[in-house]
Amino acid sequence: MPLLSKGGETIKTILVVDDNEGIRRLLKEFLTQEKYRVETATNGREALQQITKKLPSLVLLDYKMPKKNGLQVLDELSKQFPDLPVIMITGYYEENEIKKARSKGVEYYIIIKPFSLFELLETIESII
Repeated sequence: MPLLSKGGETIKTILVVDDNEGIRRLLKEFLTQEKYRVETATNGREALQQITKKLPSLVLLDYKMPKKNGLQVLDELSKQFPDLPVIMITGYYEENEIKKARSKGVEYYIIIKPFSLFELLETIESII
């Protein structure tokens, strides 16, 4: 049974995947205040395990992480969940890597660190 808010709308789940605890905590607190259910993962491998168990509405995915980087996770998602929207977050804008990500066929967007929480929220709301 999906979670419902007081207004009767389904609460959307966002999976935040980042190896930086501060970013995970910040995004979880902010998005929870904005009425989203937020799950977190510390690396790509953990994220894939969570997604397999329960599909979120959207994934916020860091690019540089141990145990499967964002591009490797994006590759897996494109095969298993091609309709799952992904927002890739990176502090390392590398054009070749961005081109590889675009070729994966997953709906996604790129947000460059540091980013505005409100711009991120606008992007999330336009996707969900």
